[in-house]
Amino acid sequence: MRGERAAAPRRPSDPRGRAAAALQKKKKKKKKKKKKKKKKKKKKKKKNTGNENREPPRRRQRNEAAGRPSDLVDCAGRVAHLVLALFQSVARLAVHAALQLLVQDLRRLLGRLHPLLHLQRERGAQRRSAVTTQRDG
Repeated sequence: MRGERAAAPRRPSDPRGRAAAALQKKKKKKKKKKKKKKKKKKKKKKKNTGNENREPPRRRQRNEAAGRPSDLVDCAGRVAHLVLALFQSVARLAVHAALQLLVQDLRRLLGRLHPLLHLQRERGAQRRSAVTTQRDG
C-alpha cells in the first residue's frame, strides 16, 4: 500500500509524476534593475526685451474698467513707497549722527566744567552738614 502511494503521481493532470512536480516548482523572480533618472535639461533664460513685463492689453483694459490700477501704475506706487522708505531711513541716520555729535560736544564741555561742578557739590555738602548741625545743636 505504501509503495502505491509513493508511486502515485502528485498531480493527476501530470503524467510524469514526481519529476513533473519538481519541474513545476516556482521559479525565483529576477530582480528588476532600477532605471536611472534622466537629468532635466536647464531651460534657457529668455532675454528681457521689455515686453514680458507688460500686462496683456485686454487684461489692462479690464482692470482699468474695474477701477484697478494697471501693473505699471501699481509698480510705480511700489517704487514710490520704497524711495520714501529709503529717504526716511537716511533721514533717521542723519538725525542719529547729529545727535551723536551733539552729545560729544556736550561731554567735552562737561569735561571742561567738571572741576567747577565738583566744587559746587562740595559747597552743597557743606551747607547740608551745617544745617544738620544747627538742628542737632
